[in-house]
Amino acid sequence: MEGLIYCFEQAEKDNPNVQFNYTITGVINSETLANQDVLIISGGDIRYIFNNPDINSDDIKKFVEGGKGYMGICAGAYVASNYNGEYGSGWGIAPNIECYYTRIDDMQPLTITNYGITTLKYSEGKINPCEFASNDTETITIPSFPLINSPRLYKKGNYTLIGAYTENYTIMSGSAAILDDTYGSGRIILSGPHPELSPSKPGLVARMVLWASKRI
Repeated sequence: MEGLIYCFEQAEKDNPNVQFNYTITGVINSETLANQDVLIISGGDIRYIFNNPDINSDDIKKFVEGGKGYMGICAGAYVASNYNGEYGSGWGIAPNIECYYTRIDDMQPLTITNYGITTLKYSEGKINPCEFASNDTETITIPSFPLINSPRLYKKGNYTLIGAYTENYTIMSGSAAILDDTYGSGRIILSGPHPELSPSKPGLVARMVLWASKRI
């Protein structure tokens, strides 16, 4: 959670027109979701999330279906997707995204695709010094993304990735890094790697939240 708070604060410094009002809670239900725009689950123990009586997945589904946003990072992606593995079954909030467990502890570069740039409007304005334009002007390559047992993400049918892994011949090759989906009238964005952890990517985190909240 500290990483997300840092990203929010840094994004606000970089853009005074952006402000994030957030609530930190271990209880997620219709009451705590009231008056919120986006639910973010950014990590943790998958089994704990699945088995926690203070987390009501039905209320979360209704929240998103009714037009709100969901952003899942790592464990947050597992539980929201159609994951079906040794630690339980996903809630299906991202109905078109399949999720597979990996045991990985690594740092890998990631490419934001042209679709991702257009969707998140991520190439506009100042580019953070830890990001640089690749030789392909339609992509932005971001080095050093932390992966901690991060999921391999896939989407049903034909789809375009928001974020793709740049390195080949790794356990993550062939899977998506960041994907979008919809549920009812709500928006979902799932990320396998951790953009909020050091070296964090505040601009990307901010854009992901703004997209999920329908602000962009």
